[in-house]
Amino acid sequence: MEHLSSTVVESDLIKFFVDLGTTGVKAIDGLVNALTPLGTAAGIGGIVAGIRNVGIFKQDTLKNLFSGIDTEVVKPFS
Repeated sequence: MEHLSSTVVESDLIKFFVDLGTTGVKAIDGLVNALTPLGTAAGIGGIVAGIRNVGIFKQDTLKNLFSGIDTEVVKPFS
């Protein structure tokens, strides 16, 4: 009888952890599914901003970003 009791307790403990893991995975899956449209909207917004030449994608901003880089080509020894 004692063996049966310990087996039931152990199986309930295992079931608890399996249920806990399943609930955690479902919660993360729901969160990812809820946030996916935000990533898509941000990507579309970046494309539109680039096309309209506004925000951080503005041409002047990119010129200023690379203004400190020497763009002259180094000529090889003649």
